[in-house]
Amino acid sequence: MKEKDEKALEGILEVKAGLGNLENGMSAMMGGGKSYLPAEQLRLDFYSNNRLDDKFKTLMNKYMIDQQKENSIDLLRKTEEITAKHFKMLIDSAKMKNDSAAIVSIKKTMGMASLFGGVKYKLLSSFVISATRHYWKITDQQNVGEKRKCIDWINYAYQLDRTPATVWGCADFLEGIGEKQEAKKLLNDVLEVIKNNPVSDVDPEDVQSVKERIEKM
Repeated sequence: MKEKDEKALEGILEVKAGLGNLENGMSAMMGGGKSYLPAEQLRLDFYSNNRLDDKFKTLMNKYMIDQQKENSIDLLRKTEEITAKHFKMLIDSAKMKNDSAAIVSIKKTMGMASLFGGVKYKLLSSFVISATRHYWKITDQQNVGEKRKCIDWINYAYQLDRTPATVWGCADFLEGIGEKQEAKKLLNDVLEVIKNNPVSDVDPEDVQSVKERIEKM
């Protein structure tokens, strides 16, 4: 595609749409690349790379409103709660039968379910962080409303994927715009999330890194 050739961009996206729904995060991660990303993410990338700032800001605002409706955090939490209860019931049943092999198998299934089920939200979270960083660079940083909006977007990105890797990037952004307490709040929250999830497979070194960062703040 030629630089700033929006006609070419829209032509490609029209072909993509004609091929059916190609939006698949796992396929994107496994080598499919950008062809499997949502069209609006591709547009935002294009506007960002070609410094079409006004178009980026307009679409980013609409995109975030749509995402927060379509990928509600409340619904995500409810789904996680239902899933956790289901697996707890299976594990409790296996424990009553003293079936250690079944417990191991269930925990492996939980890990796989978490991996595949979380890909969509992990990718969306990563994109929102990146796009918010760009939005902040090109917006009026003295505007309180714009700053609050970016903070809200970063909090949304964290809620989509409450892991040490994601919270680290969120905290970096928040500290960078002078919101250390907001950053600290998210760092403390991820420790609580891990603490309350006894079957979490988070690397202990990542947890320790988060604790050390909090102590230095």
